[in-house]
Amino acid sequence: MGSETTWKVCGEEFEDMLLKMTEKLGGEGLINESSNGFNLLMNKDKGVITFESLKCN
Repeated sequence: MGSETTWKVCGEEFEDMLLKMTEKLGGEGLINESSNGFNLLMNKDKGVITFESLKCN
C-alpha cells in the first residue's frame, strides 16, 4: 500500500483525503462540512445517525 493514507478493502484502494480537505477548507471549513454531512445522514427526530437513516439518506 503506497502510503499511510491509503488502504485496500475487498481489492479496492482507498485514500484518506482528510489532510487535503483540511488544507483546502481550513479548520473551520472542515468542521462546517463535517456538520453538513452529519445533518444529511442523521435521523431528524432522534438527532443521531441510525441504521435506518443511513439507508434512507
